[in-house]
Amino acid sequence: MTEPSSPTANDGSFDFDDLSFGSIDANFAKGLDHLEKNVSSFMDMSKQPTSSFHNSIQENGNNTRELNPDDNKVAYNVSRLLNNEDTANGRRISDASDTRSIRNRRNNNPRPNAPSRNAQMTLKEQEKVIDEIKKENLNLKMQIYFLEERINKMSPDGMERALKENVDLKMQNQELITTLKKRDKLLGEAENAIQALQQSVLQDGGISPSVDTFDSKLNSELQNYKDLLQKERDEKQIILDEANGLKRQLLDAKSKMQETNTELEKLRESAIKNFEGLQNDEIDNREMIKRIEEAAEKARQEEAEKQIVL
Repeated sequence: MTEPSSPTANDGSFDFDDLSFGSIDANFAKGLDHLEKNVSSFMDMSKQPTSSFHNSIQENGNNTRELNPDDNKVAYNVSRLLNNEDTANGRRISDASDTRSIRNRRNNNPRPNAPSRNAQMTLKEQEKVIDEIKKENLNLKMQIYFLEERINKMSPDGMERALKENVDLKMQNQELITTLKKRDKLLGEAENAIQALQQSVLQDGGISPSVDTFDSKLNSELQNYKDLLQKERDEKQIILDEANGLKRQLLDAKSKMQETNTELEKLRESAIKNFEGLQNDEIDNREMIKRIEEAAEKARQEEAEKQIVL
């Protein structure tokens, strides 16, 4: 029985039938170890907080490893499993990638490096897809953080200040109305007194010389009352103008408070949507990691079975 020849550096692809025990047993095991380390590293990074997660992404981008021929063999086997073998729930990882690509196109934010359905993913391409997913998750986390910060600044304290200003304006308006009523009452009493004095002067006119002196005093008092009445009217007009200004300010405050409530509601809805989207992406990431691990484990088992048969 003739052993099939092992692939050379110039071969573009090879089959599982070419993986003989005598040619690539050590290399294939070494490649599987590389794949397992990459998957474990990604799982550790996904559990880190946001700051550490961002640093891990930068370090992973700065320390990208070039694939050697052994890694190419493992990548070919894993990509073949990813494209040809069904998972536990009846879907393939390539199908999950297509679903994510459709979602991204619908959100007008496609991943340019996401693999197509029929593409064979190498290990380097898988790492590239994982990096894109981690960057997208980081951006979503940052958006949620800033939205929550803005909501905290606007909602409770802003509402409390607006309500307090509204109460103060109502109290000032009520005080002005009370003052106006008191001054109207004083004006009415002054007008009644003036009319009584005028009637008295008409009834007692030309009786004695002392009447002229009394009439002059009366006229002086009458002029004083008139001046006081005019002053009261001017003050009343000023108070009315101030009251109208306060009413306008109160209406503006109510309008601003309504706009603030509307904007706050929009921000809450946006934060909820972004948070739900982030949760969905994290679930997709965990599913992809699980499938990659299953594919690696299956490749390891197949190689072990071949070694046993040989």
